[in-house]
Amino acid sequence: MNARLAIVFLGANLASGLRLKFDDNHDGSGSGDAPGKFALHCSKQPNEPTECGPQNRFSFDEMRATLGEFKDIWAKHPGGGKLSVNHQFAEWFLVKTLKPTAIIESGVLHGQATWAMRQAAGPDARIFSFDPVDQTSKGFRDSSPNTKYLTGSDWKDLGVIDWDALGLSKADRANAVVILDDHQIFFDRFETLRKLGFRHVFVEDNNMYGFGNTSPNFFCTKAELYKETYVDQTPEVIYKSALTKSATLENNPAMRRIVTWAEHAKNLETVHSNLKSYFEFPAVYDMCNKRPALLKKEELSQYGLPSGDSDYEHRYPPYFEIKQ
Repeated sequence: MNARLAIVFLGANLASGLRLKFDDNHDGSGSGDAPGKFALHCSKQPNEPTECGPQNRFSFDEMRATLGEFKDIWAKHPGGGKLSVNHQFAEWFLVKTLKPTAIIESGVLHGQATWAMRQAAGPDARIFSFDPVDQTSKGFRDSSPNTKYLTGSDWKDLGVIDWDALGLSKADRANAVVILDDHQIFFDRFETLRKLGFRHVFVEDNNMYGFGNTSPNFFCTKAELYKETYVDQTPEVIYKSALTKSATLENNPAMRRIVTWAEHAKNLETVHSNLKSYFEFPAVYDMCNKRPALLKKEELSQYGLPSGDSDYEHRYPPYFEIKQ
């Protein structure tokens, strides 16, 4: 892979990140050391992907080898952020491994991800931070001359912004990495990025279909698993962002729309035929025990990482490459 990569964080709205929200009123189980306490969290974890190729882009040994360095990053990360250890590690590891020369971030929130990306990429990498609202005063704002914030009236969506004017030519986009933390409909973002010439993509939000935005995982698992998800609303498929909290957004097809299962099958074909690889990051530690994690709970202290379950929410965020 080309070492001169640009990491691109793109979003139409504020990034929320991930931090565990306890569901003490839920009586379910399947949550590791605290049955019932994390049931809602565990129910949102996506099914294991079976339709988008082997999950072997990065090995467990390769990821574990960086945990000793990552523990220092986590110990020093600024307050106010909402990323869990698991998702902070996945983003940091990707930047550290791909060695980008530029980072374009949208969905900045309080700047926790910006800080870790700067640590991973080094002082010379360019960072462009996009967000419709600037909340960096609550966390971290990079003072480096190589970081440019595009917020408020300067913000534009990834599909309409002039990438050449920002210094990302078509050739640059082919070697860029797009990290989406924008809570939008995955299929729409996939098509936009493909047409713009982007290849490398990481998606922060990857909930089970039915929770939050319509995620990549929904397009990498069998459709029949979800036939009954929205039967109380429609027998068809709902594509939606996670931000449809008003009638205006509910009626905006870019935010929420219904497609038939036949139409969804065609969209699946589009995604699968244009994917070169797909990889869902494992958890450093996962209290749900849904899939193998990098570490067992008793190993966390050996690596200098926190031992509390509340630091380890996980939705298996994917990194994938689009054919161009």
